[in-house]
Amino acid sequence: MPITYDRGLLPFDPHRVRHCPGGEPGSLSRRSQDAVKPLLIDLSAYVSVTSPEAPDLAKTQRQPPKPPPPPPVSTRAHDAELVSCQSDALDAPLRTTTGILHGARVMVSRSYADLTTQATFDIKRCDLHRLEEGPPLRAELTRDQGLQYYRTMQTVRRMELKADQLYKQKIIRGFCHLYDGQEACAVGIEAAITPSDHLITAYRAHAYTYTRGVSVKEILAELTGRKGGVAKGKGGSMHMYAPHFYGGNGIVGAQVPLGAGIALACRYQGNNQICVTLYGDGAANQGQIFESYNMAALWKLPCIFICENNKYGMGTSVERAAACTDYYKRGDYIPGIRVDGMDVLCVREAAKFAADHCRSGKGPIIMELQTYRYHGHSMSDPGVSYRTREEIQEVRSKSDPISLLKERMLANNMASAEEFKVIDIAIRKEVEDAAQFATSDPEPPLDELCNHIFKSSPPLEDPHHDHEDSVGDDDSLTSCASRPNFIVLVHNHVAFSCRHHQLHPAASSCIQLHSASSSFIQLHPAAFSFIQLHPAVFRGSHDPTCTDTNAAERPGSGVRYSNVRHQNWSTGNHHVSLEPPTGQIHSHTDVN
Repeated sequence: MPITYDRGLLPFDPHRVRHCPGGEPGSLSRRSQDAVKPLLIDLSAYVSVTSPEAPDLAKTQRQPPKPPPPPPVSTRAHDAELVSCQSDALDAPLRTTTGILHGARVMVSRSYADLTTQATFDIKRCDLHRLEEGPPLRAELTRDQGLQYYRTMQTVRRMELKADQLYKQKIIRGFCHLYDGQEACAVGIEAAITPSDHLITAYRAHAYTYTRGVSVKEILAELTGRKGGVAKGKGGSMHMYAPHFYGGNGIVGAQVPLGAGIALACRYQGNNQICVTLYGDGAANQGQIFESYNMAALWKLPCIFICENNKYGMGTSVERAAACTDYYKRGDYIPGIRVDGMDVLCVREAAKFAADHCRSGKGPIIMELQTYRYHGHSMSDPGVSYRTREEIQEVRSKSDPISLLKERMLANNMASAEEFKVIDIAIRKEVEDAAQFATSDPEPPLDELCNHIFKSSPPLEDPHHDHEDSVGDDDSLTSCASRPNFIVLVHNHVAFSCRHHQLHPAASSCIQLHSASSSFIQLHPAAFSFIQLHPAVFRGSHDPTCTDTNAAERPGSGVRYSNVRHQNWSTGNHHVSLEPPTGQIHSHTDVN
């Protein structure tokens, strides 16, 4: 009967046993039997057996080529070769754990059993500042870890390339900063910390949004401004958030003091958590960063300050922007390490070292990740006016983080090329499906524009407030300012409190009370949708002619006030009136 191997279909010849050294015609030598015995026991691990009807050997027999001599007995890793060289021994019935198969067809295929499950790699030494010892010089990698790192980096790469495509099609508008080329930084850092640790970064935030648990679909939908986005389509490229992830931040360097504050909260609560605070080389010269260094060092905050040095701050090289480009030394009194940011294993080991440093109570540490971005600073920057295409191509060919990991795993037999192809196909499909969702999901409706400004919906009125208590003429300012729960509400949105009197960032739709004066109100001519009152101003004159019977039916009416007198403010032809005891507000505009 025919036996199928990886090399094709070879007919079985019972007389081939004559070629076995030391054997008699039609029989197997003991040496060959001993060599085949372990193979027959473990063959089920990587063969699939079917049992078709055995053909007539006399009709199908043909003379095969002369087989090679059998190799010496080897380990299980070479069992596949043993099958090929000892095929003449299969004239005996095939013994398996389930019995003996006569006249069976054996399909031999490659198994993962012969792949390396773990390997150790040499990694680049880190430069140290104020440290006696640094991260290890060797990193262990399991097969599962390697495939996971590859899958995550490749997903980020494909997602960013899809964002580039959508932006050029004018489906994504506004600011858009891509991360391709720097994937090892995000993946290596995430592999070194826990999900309960905190992370805050700048405006190049898509990769960290993904590694913190947000799906590709939600990220791309946010980029296209759809309601299925992670920020419901209202945040865009620079403002995405997730649990323990405090987003991208559009103001250069502004996230660094926030990260120090998060680390202060970690230490205050004693929860053994840390905060990873990221910024770029372009922000490294900002004064607020050095202020954050100082406070973090004074209070020994568990904060890892990470400078992602991608060689260019917008279109300016680091050599032209900084007198000292050793960013890991910028903390002076804070320890620092400089890391190869294109090697995911190097980043992971360095980040583990830094996290252990912070958790042990030694205070902050600075990491400089030397990396490279393939795109320009943003989508409006072609990225080739201040650097050459040859420079970009050289980095791609020699230092690409995804290719480096893939080649390591292939060279050490930790995965097959076919596996990587399967992963790539699955990632392409995931990104394409996400892009389809991001272009078909509806945009958020206009009535959602002002939602989610506050963490939670406030109560309609302060339950602890006494409505019978009135504010006197002389002490009205003092009494109001001393009441922290004095709240004005406009359609379930907080319009005013004595301690927090910022109504809403959409000032163009607010009626603003001038903060410098207690004698007049500044009315925006466009709308009466929201009222913004300064806590120090409650003086006015009653205007009995100011009546508006339709006020309760218009947006901006129905505002509940507590402890205020009947008052009236006006500027030009705009009038606002408060009417006790209901606390209703009436507003109207004179029409000439």
